[in-house]
Amino acid sequence: MTDTSPDTLLPAGLNQRYEIRGELGRGATGTVYLAWDTFAQREVALKVAHAQIFNDDPDQALVRKAWLNEVHMAGSLHHPYIVEIYDAGFGDNSAYLVMEYLAHGTLEPFTRPDNLKPVSEVLDIA
Repeated sequence: MTDTSPDTLLPAGLNQRYEIRGELGRGATGTVYLAWDTFAQREVALKVAHAQIFNDDPDQALVRKAWLNEVHMAGSLHHPYIVEIYDAGFGDNSAYLVMEYLAHGTLEPFTRPDNLKPVSEVLDIA
């Protein structure tokens, strides 16, 4: 049986700095965990790329470059409604991204057609 606890899914060395407290969500490219940064003493959102993204791709260099490009672009944005990027890197056939954790929930409920916000409210957020 394969061990799928968060500590075994993290790139080598991360489980010494980050204590996984729970899973926040899963997407097409990775899983996001609520974690405790033992160095900075704060909660963070830790995204770990799905291993198959790197294992199955014959052009690892291109995949890594695309990941870093995404991290760089997100890290260059500064806005009260965009999470801050703290760290990113690679492990054995994986990648990770450490972000500011916002405990206020997700905007997903507001993407349903029956629950859309008025334009004026959306513009206030933007």
